[in-house]
Amino acid sequence: MNTTSNDNWKKYIWLWIPHTALIVYAKIIIFYVIILLFKNVERSLEQLSWFGLMTVLPSMFYLPFFMRIVDGLPVKKVFQGILLLQFPIFTYLCYTLNQDDPSLIIIFILIALDIALINAESVIFDKSITLLLPKLDYPKAIVISRLANNISFFFSPLLATFFFQNFGLLSLWIIGLLIVLAYFYQLKILSSKNKVEFEKKQKETNISFFKKNKPRQNLLLIELLFFYAISFLWTNAATLIAFPFFIHSESVKTSGLLITISGLGVVINNIYVYFKNKKTDLLFWGRLSGFISGFMFLFLGLINPNFLFYFIIMFLGGFFCSWCYNLAQITTQRLISFNAQGAFFTLRATLNVIITTIFYLLTGYFIKLIFLPFLNQILSLFSISNLPINNFVAIATIFVICGVLIILGLLVLILINFRKYNKHQ
Repeated sequence: MNTTSNDNWKKYIWLWIPHTALIVYAKIIIFYVIILLFKNVERSLEQLSWFGLMTVLPSMFYLPFFMRIVDGLPVKKVFQGILLLQFPIFTYLCYTLNQDDPSLIIIFILIALDIALINAESVIFDKSITLLLPKLDYPKAIVISRLANNISFFFSPLLATFFFQNFGLLSLWIIGLLIVLAYFYQLKILSSKNKVEFEKKQKETNISFFKKNKPRQNLLLIELLFFYAISFLWTNAATLIAFPFFIHSESVKTSGLLITISGLGVVINNIYVYFKNKKTDLLFWGRLSGFISGFMFLFLGLINPNFLFYFIIMFLGGFFCSWCYNLAQITTQRLISFNAQGAFFTLRATLNVIITTIFYLLTGYFIKLIFLPFLNQILSLFSISNLPINNFVAIATIFVICGVLIILGLLVLILINFRKYNKHQ
């Protein structure tokens, strides 16, 4: 590794540290709010879905607009704008939560704005990988970038509980201030001296593979988005509906352990991708990982409750869904031009928001109110009645549906690709 490459890696790592801290901090705030507002179990089952929906839906409407403008904006200025908006949101949120009777509407609006800004920040950070590093370093950079989300998913609930039990909101606010200041300081990495490098990147990538063959471009983009969707499906399943599913047959502690095992699979896959030989058939392994992830969904919904089977399924599901994401991200960074990556990553974020919204709809309150009656109606069409349909059966059905959709979706994409390839030949 030459001196320039070493310098670029140092820049990237120093930018990654506050990026990770900001994402973890934002998730801590969200879980802190959930703990504070939904300590009552009866209340949480009824209102958690509404809380989730109200906080993610604004991103669904804002991200398409952001997709249209993001690639025309300087990377550094977008970072600065996000941070300048993020800190007052954290400040006002901490102030509101500290009131004797905090306004739920204000809290939901602030959380929604926070999530929207975090989505935008993640898009810009992924785009900065292409700006700072050469193509050969993309896989390692993507794995490190992915660690930020892994850490936030699996450690934020623990940290939020720790702060809730041991510290006040003032301590949380001070930490937020320090993170924002540190991030602002590190943005000097993207100073004007990078302008020549930025322009060079644009010239190198404007003439891309995609512009040579439009139909194949569209097919590949759809397949990459499908790989992302598989990863988002598993992540949402593991974090939103797996716990009430496992609690049917396992203890609270064991259910939490099984979700953590899925996170371990994600981390091990990241380590594997980091050290793996760079010469890989990305599309083949992406499809294989997708099929295995689909079968993990099927097995999770169909097998009888068994801790050992659950353990294996959660680990393999975490491992292969992470591989779907990593392979899609590596392909994206290598093939999509720099001045179009922001739009594609925003489309990816929109897909994540849509899938998260669907899973919020299928948690506690909505499973009882909508999905269970719907499932009973379907069964009645086949003259099946008096079947004990509960949350466990409903969630198992959701897992099976996810598995079937993934497998059928991949088969359709492979068939279309095969026909297009033969036609091209």
